[in-house]
Amino acid sequence: MHPPERPAPPPGRVILGYGLMSAVCLGLFWVIRAYGQGLRAPAPPGGSGFGASAGAAHPNTLLPLLVALVTVLRIRVGPIAKGSS
Repeated sequence: MHPPERPAPPPGRVILGYGLMSAVCLGLFWVIRAYGQGLRAPAPPGGSGFGASAGAAHPNTLLPLLVALVTVLRIRVGPIAKGSS
């Protein structure tokens, strides 16, 4: 048994709803932005963090990224079947 279909709301009401939703989102954006403009990051501990004092970077970040990508694809798609196209 299917519930009875409801008639579509009037277009003016839909436009008003989207306009109100957009106004609220913009208002929240400006409030959060105004609050964030007053924030200052604390100084990093133990120097600037650049140059010789910075920690050593991982020498090869592409290989672990590719391994993770292949792993996710293998889990999602499944093992590659031979002879299927």
